[in-house]
Amino acid sequence: MIQELGIIDTKKIISAIQEYHNFDFSNYSLTTFKRRILKVVNQLGFLNIADFISNLNDIQLFEKIINEITIDTTEMFRDPPVWRELRDKYLPELYKNRDFKIWFPEISSGDEIFSLAIVLKEIGLLNNTKILVTGLSNKKINLIKNGGVFDIKKMEISEANYKRYSGKFQLSNYYKLQNNKIIFNSDLIKGIVFKQQNLINDKSPGNFRMIIYRNKLLYFNISLQDKVVTKILNSLMPGGLLFIGNKETLESTSVYNKFSELNPLEKIYKKRVI
Repeated sequence: MIQELGIIDTKKIISAIQEYHNFDFSNYSLTTFKRRILKVVNQLGFLNIADFISNLNDIQLFEKIINEITIDTTEMFRDPPVWRELRDKYLPELYKNRDFKIWFPEISSGDEIFSLAIVLKEIGLLNNTKILVTGLSNKKINLIKNGGVFDIKKMEISEANYKRYSGKFQLSNYYKLQNNKIIFNSDLIKGIVFKQQNLINDKSPGNFRMIIYRNKLLYFNISLQDKVVTKILNSLMPGGLLFIGNKETLESTSVYNKFSELNPLEKIYKKRVI
């Protein structure tokens, strides 16, 4: 087992990935990147980093890297006050426009997608909402489309979050147990559009009234934060809402003044109407 990944080898890995797959990890948190790459190297049984680098043109290896590096949301209804405010304040306001569009960029798990679908279903807006989900990994997208497949132990936290959120039913109303895995009802996401997308390099879709991009910016350096937030800003309609993690901020970005901060504690922003 390889115990450590040096800075020179890390830069070589980043350079090879960019060359072969046109994806730049140079602005990701170096500590997180090194730890997760090392996990992939050891999981696949590489005896040295040079062999690993020489195989980085392999698309299946790249998919494993993407699966490991893209950050998974830890549970459903994480930070229950955010979901209550979304349900009680913002979604009813958006519904005045009848059909509206919501975007989940760069998804890595189904936690927040199923959480939002349940919120919308319980307030009767699921069929009136257009949701786009995009992500780097086709494997993760397909996993979500097939019901998410959640670990039973993980669901204990999600059940507690849903209770704190004050949902209408039990969270178990929405899933079944199969082969010791939790699989959510596919009807919740049957109207959702899923697409593979590189948020950094690909052209972003537009005209969204809400974008949910929580707990991802903290893994980027300031330069990448600025680039990502600028793209998100351009995808929002004037007056559209952006939800980020409560440990994140837009203050270091060049477009911070394009937003109004609606909830400083839960980090809910609104694109200014110019």
